[in-house]
Amino acid sequence: MRRLITGTVLFFLVLTAGSILKIEPAFAENGFTQKDRELLIKLKVKMVEMEKRFEPVDKRISELREDMNKRFE
Repeated sequence: MRRLITGTVLFFLVLTAGSILKIEPAFAENGFTQKDRELLIKLKVKMVEMEKRFEPVDKRISELREDMNKRFE
């Protein structure tokens, strides 16, 4: 019985610790923290940079494909 009471008290302390200690929530209302947003922005910038780097490769592959098609016609 003593363990049940101790467990219940600890459970409620953990639930209320955020408001007592004024800990900011792990997630904002929409599910993302500010750090998550910053990481997504950095990821987007990296993806754009990668796409720019691959544009010449894609162009070259298209040119090679066209050249091969002309040879076989």
